[in-house]
Amino acid sequence: MAMLGKTSEFVNGLRVTDAETRDIAIMVLAGKMNTDLVTAIGAQGQAAMGMCGGDGHAFRARKKIHAGSDLGFVGEICASDPKWIHAIWGLRCCACDSPASPQVATVSITTSMPTRWRRRARWLAKPTH
Repeated sequence: MAMLGKTSEFVNGLRVTDAETRDIAIMVLAGKMNTDLVTAIGAQGQAAMGMCGGDGHAFRARKKIHAGSDLGFVGEICASDPKWIHAIWGLRCCACDSPASPQVATVSITTSMPTRWRRRARWLAKPTH
């Protein structure tokens, strides 16, 4: 962000994300980093597919308010649909998703990766038949 002349604002240790910062984060996470991760996994012999949380509505998010503070375009997972990830896993492929999801009101917001992994763990614990 500093390379782009942006300064970060924090509230109670959490980053406040404006629209421009959100767009930059999506470009970096869903573009550059996701592609790099898929490439690195592929180099180890494992097929991988990159996706963004909004792809196929795999994850849906709502605006996050923390301690009464508005964090801008920061969200938390409120719904998920595992069918795409199950389809990718069914092909013995690794699903690599970036932390950007459409808000219920169709505005993209950034979300936490640990939240996504907890959601995936719940999917794995459920039978798929």
